[in-house]
Amino acid sequence: MTRQFIWIARLTLGLLVVGVAGYIVTLVWSLGRLSWGQSRTLEGFGPLSLHIEEIPHSIANPDRNFRLILRDRTNGDRTVIFTSPDEGPPGTERASWSTNGGYVLVSGRNFFTRQELTMADGTTAYLLYEIATGRVWCNASQVSSLPPLTYDVLVQAGFCDDLPNGVRGQGTAGSENAGQGIRKGDCAKKLGKGD
Repeated sequence: MTRQFIWIARLTLGLLVVGVAGYIVTLVWSLGRLSWGQSRTLEGFGPLSLHIEEIPHSIANPDRNFRLILRDRTNGDRTVIFTSPDEGPPGTERASWSTNGGYVLVSGRNFFTRQELTMADGTTAYLLYEIATGRVWCNASQVSSLPPLTYDVLVQAGFCDDLPNGVRGQGTAGSENAGQGIRKGDCAKKLGKGD
């Protein structure tokens, strides 16, 4: 009886040690994720820069969320322009500025989007921000409170060089490009640069 008791005690102690070790590994992993990727600059244009700031994760909230922050480098002002719903892993996000600096476009490969708005570099258009008005168009599948981002909106904002050739217009039935392929020549006409 004593040998059986000792064997059960050793087994119980072993399982307890394994459980505590597992908890410690999970805690260290979670704390590592809290400090991972705090904030990084995506791109700048003149005095403005766009930053992506990861919202800390925890065991209770393992999903990835982030804030997009527009920063004025001359005075340090920061404006949160968007807080994301749950999204995929970080690292593929990029920012593109329109040629006049009036818009900034965020695209990437790991976003959950309403529609596949593939850009020439293979990323998917995610969010467009108009600097002067603060207006936001969004392609996130979990965001319905903002106007949808479409190829037509990207053309109007001047991102023609970032669009792949032969993409399908996503505008409404009356849109000039609805159901037609948008070509770079179409962009030039729409922006008053062509015939």
